Amino acid sequence: MIPLRQLSKTPFSIIPYKSSNVVKQRLNEVSLCKKLTSMMLNSKLVKSNSRISSKSSVLLSNAFELLLSLPFKRLKKREDSVFRVSAALKSDFGVVRDLDVGTRRAIAIQRVLEDKYDGNSVRDYFLFPTSRGDQLFIQSWTPVSVDTKGLVVLLHGLNEHSGRYNNFAKQLNANGYKVYGMDWIGHGGSDGLHAYVHSLDAAVSDMKSFLEKVSIENPGLPCFCFGHSTGAGIILKAHFPVEHAEGGNGPNHGNFG
Repeated sequence: MIPLRQLSKTPFSIIPYKSSNVVKQRLNEVSLCKKLTSMMLNSKLVKSNSRISSKSSVLLSNAFELLLSLPFKRLKKREDSVFRVSAALKSDFGVVRDLDVGTRRAIAIQRVLEDKYDGNSVRDYFLFPTSRGDQLFIQSWTPVSVDTKGLVVLLHGLNEHSGRYNNFAKQLNANGYKVYGMDWIGHGGSDGLHAYVHSLDAAVSDMKSFLEKVSIENPGLPCFCFGHSTGAGIILKAHFPVEHAEGGNGPNHGNFG
């Protein structure tokens, strides 16, 4: 990863381009050619009336010919122009993405630490590694004033984060439910470009893996899932995957129970 302070010192590569000003220049020169044509016609009339020397007529004709070819020469020259782009731009995107993740994660952690304990709930967080190597930000709310009788896994919607459901999670705590909130890829304190999900299948896979972890760590407790908007769609796909029968287009509902 290249630090931002080094980007200005990175070697440059040369890339050809065509300037958008070529079109404007060409239009101006065409307009000039039209004027010259009109002037030449007028000069021929003057020649017939005032007997202009043939030498002047030849010079005017040569000048007209030169100006007609000028736009094409300039166009070729501009096509060969270059602009310089830092070779570090290829890695610059990764640097910005990492900074974005770091900022979002720091904010998510700060929210948890500022609301760690309120007498009825204990709020905590941890990072959950995915099969792709990404780190997902998970936070939990554990009831302390009542016995835990079940689990609820929250999954937020697109361009949200699990911290938005803090009050709802505490209400569930008051009723004896321990709550987990998973920031899916690209959201909240999790890895990935902000609010960008290459494929929801990745989020579905992450959800399945996390539910397995929750079940193992809390044996004997029933687990419920709550999803908002796109989060609800991810939960449905995780629990009831749509499979196509071989040679057919209809879904296989054998996973429903």
